[in-house]
Order: sequence, then structure tokens, then C-alpha cells
Amino acid sequence: TGKRVAVIGTGATAVQLIPEIAPKVAHLDVYQRTPIWVLKKPDARLPGWLRTVFRWSGLAQQGVRATTDALTESLMIIAAVYYRHMPWLVRWAERAGVSNMREQLPDNPELWDKLTPQYGFGCKRPTFSNEYFATFARDNVDLVTTPIRRITAGGIETSDGAEREIDVLILATGYKVFEKGNLPSYEVAGRNGTDLGEFWEENRYQAYEGLTVPGYPNFYIMLGPYALIGSSYFKMVEGNAIHVVRCIEAAHERDATCVEIRQDVHDRYFQNIQKRQQGTVFLNHNCATSNSYYFDRHGDAPMLRPSTSFEMLWRAKHLPMAHYHFKKAYPAGWLSGDSRLTSSSRRFSGDDPVAEATRR
Repeated sequence: TGKRVAVIGTGATAVQLIPEIAPKVAHLDVYQRTPIWVLKKPDARLPGWLRTVFRWSGLAQQGVRATTDALTESLMIIAAVYYRHMPWLVRWAERAGVSNMREQLPDNPELWDKLTPQYGFGCKRPTFSNEYFATFARDNVDLVTTPIRRITAGGIETSDGAEREIDVLILATGYKVFEKGNLPSYEVAGRNGTDLGEFWEENRYQAYEGLTVPGYPNFYIMLGPYALIGSSYFKMVEGNAIHVVRCIEAAHERDATCVEIRQDVHDRYFQNIQKRQQGTVFLNHNCATSNSYYFDRHGDAPMLRPSTSFEMLWRAKHLPMAHYHFKKAYPAGWLSGDSRLTSSSRRFSGDDPVAEATRR
């Protein structure tokens, strides 16, 4: 409150915080590298009678949920995943984003040029807001698009030599998802002693159903490569949880201690994913300028799964367990306390290493 503040970044986090702090600060500088697609947020207050209906009718809740799911699937999945077949959906979203901006910022072509993305809708994470653009019309807010040279003791210096003084610096600079050491954020050694992060770095990010990798038995990745469903993080969690539970139950039924995806099944799945990727917005709509964390160093976009949530959930519930190897065997080194199979800082202890592992 009452301070000179700078925000670096104009992604989903910045879109939420900038309208909240702008009325409170003395001055706000927003440093933008890449503009973001922002759609209008349907946020009308529900009338009292409708809230009463929702409170007493589960069917009404399910109906609204189904409707909003269908709309979200159409905009966030079908438009991005099936771009080649329905490019008009992406074009519609782009027009809606421009209209939202101009409605909040009337008669301001200079800001329109700075705030309009030059990449396709869906290349990086879009968002919703009814206040974000209007913030830049305030007298105490400046949008800075000149690249940053360095942070100084008293402010931020840009590449043109100008320095803007600040009291508070807020970093809303997003994620670096597909870099070694980030996914996974800890060492995971497989059967051959190969670290999973190194494997992905060299051989492209890949996992069967975004969940399991050959050579890494009994290891499940909730947010693995090509796991995320664009409409909802929670649907991905639901689907992968169903998948994991099925694997564990199948292992119990077979009295197996080792569950591992078959190499041939995994490879066919990965090939299918790559084939589907060819029709997505990521490879067809000027994404090179988006600076998106959806992409890795290989040029792949392993963040989003190229399918609908309905297909993902169906596969989680029905894919054959024959796709997995089930064995009653311990990985090499398990009983001897091989540190490669635990963390680098500790080994199993006690008389019963398997029981100790279960306890931990």
C-alpha cells in the first residue's frame, strides 16, 4: 500500500494479482515479455432461487456441471487438440480475446498493440479476467515492454538504459517445467541405474498414459508427460488415480510385488501421441513466438494430452491390465539396501528392509 511496485510477468498469476494491487500502490510498473490471451469471465451472481435449487437438487448440479464441462472441453481441448479440423474455434477465441481487451480499454490503440498476442490462442496458457486490461488505463500503472537488462539496488534497468525506481518487486515469471531437475524434482534410478530425468532429457519426454515408464517399476507419475487435460487438472488426477488403483489391485490379485508397463505397449502409445500432436495448435499456429512452458528443448509439447477428458477417463477405467508385467520379484539391490533405489541421503534400516520401506 502506497509503495512503488514492479511486477515482472503477464501470465495467469499476474492477471490475478495486478487488478488487486493496482488501486493500493502509489505506482505500478508491469514488465511484459509476452502478452497473454485473456477471455471474459462469466461471473454473474446466481439468483437466490437458483442457489436453492442447487442445494436441494443433485440433478440440477450435474446438469450445470455437464454444460460447463462441454463448453470448457470445446474451448480448451477441442480447439487446441483438433486445431487442424476446427481452426475456426481458435479464431473465435482470438476474436473474443481481442474484444475483451478493447471493451476494457476503449480508444487506446497503443495499448492494444502491446497487449495483443502475436501467437495463436492455446500455444501457451490462456486465462479469464474482467478487470486485467482495464488496469492499464489507470494513471498509476505503466506497461513496460522494453527488455530488462538488470535488477539494480533501487529498481529495474531496461535495455534502453532507463531505470525505474521501485520499493517492491514481484516475480510472476511462471514455470520452467521441462528442464532436467524439475520433472521429476528428485533422482529416480531405473533398473539400469539410469536417472529418469536424464532419460527424458536425452530421449524425449514420454510415459504410458502420462503415468508409467518402462524400466521404472512400481513408479507412478501423477503429472507426467502428456498427462494434463486442458479442461481440468482435477480430471487428470481422477483418471490417473483410477489407473494407479487398478494397477495396485491387479498386483494384489496376482500376488505380485513388481508392476511395470510393457515396452511395446508404451512405444505404441508414444507413437500415437506424436501422431496426434501433428494436428494440434502447438505445431500449426505460430507458437514459436509464445515463449510457452508447454514446449521442451526437443520441440515437443509434453504438457497437454492430445485427447478429451472423456477419452482419458474411459481409458483409465478400461485399458487392459495385460499391458503391464506383473512379477513377484524385488528389483536388484532392494533387499541389500542399494541407495540408488532410495534417496541419496538415506537407506532402509532395521531387520526387515521391506517392512521398513512400507513404513516410510
